[in-house]
Amino acid sequence: MSDSEGRFGSGCLAFCSDRNDIENDGSCSGFGCCQTSVPKHLKTLSIELTSVDNHSGVLDFNPCSYAFVAANSYNISKINFLGYKTDETPLPLAVLEWVVGEGDCQASEGQSGYSCGLNASCAYSETGGGSRCHCQPGFNGNPYLPQGCQDIDECKDPKSFPCQGTCRNTIGNYTCDCPLGMRGDGKVGCKGLRLTTIAIVIGGVILVIIITILIFILCQKRKKEKYFRDNGGACSSEKEASVQSTREF
Repeated sequence: MSDSEGRFGSGCLAFCSDRNDIENDGSCSGFGCCQTSVPKHLKTLSIELTSVDNHSGVLDFNPCSYAFVAANSYNISKINFLGYKTDETPLPLAVLEWVVGEGDCQASEGQSGYSCGLNASCAYSETGGGSRCHCQPGFNGNPYLPQGCQDIDECKDPKSFPCQGTCRNTIGNYTCDCPLGMRGDGKVGCKGLRLTTIAIVIGGVILVIIITILIFILCQKRKKEKYFRDNGGACSSEKEASVQSTREF
């Protein structure tokens, strides 16, 4: 395994004279499987497979050699070496990280060919020379285009950006005000009683007061009617009117 510039060369050797030599415990220590690391800063990679006797002694169970590039965290035990078929077995995924230019962000920023667009920030690639662009928090899109990073409307995605009050989208962020009568950070949680709850409580108290006043007025009216009946009612009123007329005459 080497690169086209001749700066890197590496390899490994695996022995496999019997099917029992193959390890399926994920160790890949040289019996039926070997592995070697790939350094950073590589631009090209060439892999060559060779066999001592062209698999002539193990053709019945090991007719071919295979090689692939994968992450360090890949579990080699997922592959069944004895039943491996390229047209049936899914190959492991490899994530390639690409960068722009040869220098870091400090060397690139301010130059006419600076690759990052508006609302994007530059980050140095840890796996190789050059820089990479990322949209700043609150923005999404292609950071390499001049206007590629667009503002995210957080209010339209309440699952990712919670708000227990009134949500207002801002450039690169959003605000969340607690409902009237409550306090706290609407993004985390509001405390206190909502305005609707306060209105219901006040309305209930007013209703109780009105009912109490009506009951009191009704009771007073009934007391007057009872007193009127107990003192002769209409006849008593006529007698009092007759006496008053006689006195005036």
